[in-house]
Amino acid sequence: MGQTWKSKTTAKAIGCTGETLFAFRAMEEGFVVSQPMGDKSPYDFLIDNGEDILKVQVKSSRWNENEGTQKSPKYEFTLKHSKRNTTYESHDVDFFGLVVIPRRIISIVPQKAIDGVTKANV
Repeated sequence: MGQTWKSKTTAKAIGCTGETLFAFRAMEEGFVVSQPMGDKSPYDFLIDNGEDILKVQVKSSRWNENEGTQKSPKYEFTLKHSKRNTTYESHDVDFFGLVVIPRRIISIVPQKAIDGVTKANV
């Protein structure tokens, strides 16, 4: 069954799944979550923590390159604008939410920590 899900799931569906998981967890933690309308924004969510409003770009991964082996899991994330194929800059986003869909893990990474990087692994 897992293999069937992987083969039929589109990149758009994977992204939507990751965004939904991220938004749920952020609201669960008490943050106010807002989503811009349309696909023109360089970020997926605005997160209001009561003091600041932060721009968050969510990246999702469902594939583990070491799946079925004894090696530790490694999920890869591409940290580029999907439409422009360029890296995110400090004015684009404040944080990345890296969502490992099968494990329901979300890593929050400041954009400044990975400025110019195009790939990340969790």
